Amino acid sequence: MMLINKYVFNVVGLIPRHIFLVPLLLMSVGCAGVSDLFNNDIKVDSKPVAQSSSMNFTTDMEQDAQSSSKDMDSKKDEASESNTIVSVSPLWDSYVGDDTRDEAFSAQDLVDDLIRLSYPMGKGTEATALAPVFYNDAIYAASAGGELTRFDPVTGNVVWGIDTQHRLSGGVGVSEEMLLVGTFKGKILAYDKKGNLLWESQVTSEVLSPPQIDNGVVVVRTGEGRIFGLDATNGKRKWVYQGFAPSLTVRSFAGVLVKGGAVFAGFAGGKLVALNLSNGKVGWEVVVSKPRGVTELERITDITSLPVVDERQICAVAYRGRISCFQVSNGAQIWTREVSSSAGLAMDNKNIYVSEDDGAVVAYDKNNGTIIWKKNIPKKEIKMFANLTFVDPSGDRGGTVETEGSEKDSNFWDFLKGSDWTSGDNKEDDWEKSDRPDIRMEDGGWFGDYMVSAGSGSEGVISNKLSAPFVYGSQVVVGDSQGYVTVLKNNDGAIVSQSETDGGAILTRPERVPNGLVVQTINGGLYAFSMQ
Repeated sequence: MMLINKYVFNVVGLIPRHIFLVPLLLMSVGCAGVSDLFNNDIKVDSKPVAQSSSMNFTTDMEQDAQSSSKDMDSKKDEASESNTIVSVSPLWDSYVGDDTRDEAFSAQDLVDDLIRLSYPMGKGTEATALAPVFYNDAIYAASAGGELTRFDPVTGNVVWGIDTQHRLSGGVGVSEEMLLVGTFKGKILAYDKKGNLLWESQVTSEVLSPPQIDNGVVVVRTGEGRIFGLDATNGKRKWVYQGFAPSLTVRSFAGVLVKGGAVFAGFAGGKLVALNLSNGKVGWEVVVSKPRGVTELERITDITSLPVVDERQICAVAYRGRISCFQVSNGAQIWTREVSSSAGLAMDNKNIYVSEDDGAVVAYDKNNGTIIWKKNIPKKEIKMFANLTFVDPSGDRGGTVETEGSEKDSNFWDFLKGSDWTSGDNKEDDWEKSDRPDIRMEDGGWFGDYMVSAGSGSEGVISNKLSAPFVYGSQVVVGDSQGYVTVLKNNDGAIVSQSETDGGAILTRPERVPNGLVVQTINGGLYAFSMQ
């Protein structure tokens, strides 16, 4: 009976699956320039912000010249490096959760795709951004389906795994005593290191980031902008802070940074707040970026990532806004520059590294904000029809992906008739596993933004969004929405390597493990890479 329902379900879903692409096809073939009609993605010019005359900064003209020169150099470097970038095989790969990537294109997939086509912000529409964590010689990872798993960091083997019986949206948080995850329904679940449940607690809405724990306080951030302090022994509420929440915001997976007895968090509207860990009282509140424009959409300037901090300063970056650094003790501003980043930033002893929304990594001098280098992360070329690309639900990507010894092509007609590539010799169910449209398109955005170059049948690139950067010694590492891990030198931005995972987007910052790092894709894939 279940088998019959499966076929009926897919036949029913097959019709609207193709129908909703028809207007896109007609528009792209017959209406040149139609993208302008629907384009709601406001472009923000990146210009240096005037600094105080008392500080030793370069002038705006000098900074513009430096930026232009570095941009040109980065494009030349990218062209010269494109044929020489090394691809590194992972030390191991594993998977967290039930592997359902080979399931048929379902009605839920159809609904998700339709939502993405009209998603107003054009940003990552994945429901979760779960991140692995390494602690005391173990890797812990969670899946949206509810699995919490411990892995051996050397081999990638599963040590143990449990089903939490909840859909997970935030995690994993870790301390000496416990593991913490959050759910779509606002539950906080605490487990010991063997996977035994310690306690449950309830907050007011979904938890989209890993809960944090320090000095006996569990700090949880909800999707509606509240921050809760819970007692680590039993999960009881100790305090709550309500952040600023405008009517239109970017869905954010930003959590909280807990350090030195303080809780730091960025909010919608460009505000950065420091709270007392023990009681939740505000220490200081500053503005990273002020809203600009007339409409609510134009005025969005949300902090959607974690700040970074050292002994002297704390820095945060806003989407369609600025990167700003402040004195950590009192919130006094040190420097600021205009930039747009929804992914985040990282800091070492010399520089601050930002993953910009245009797909580039930029290094700033942490003392004064001078641009040191900018590097565009190469995007993999694919063949597109009418600016639609197609992907296999198993994680294998369509288009032309030039990897060693393999090349795959797909186009619109392959999508209509079913996949030409399969994962095995059994072709009976090929039509069920046919490649579905990948709507991560050029610039992202609302419906019209997927028609960027109407009628184009030539090769192009899909929109490449970066994860927050990660500093490992003398190197900077980023993941991207095409599932690649790119390693750069931190002194000049030169690309060391670019390695492939399962094709699923890497939304969260890479995590340090012994002698390397590990990333988690939205498909649930875990990939460990060696670092020199």
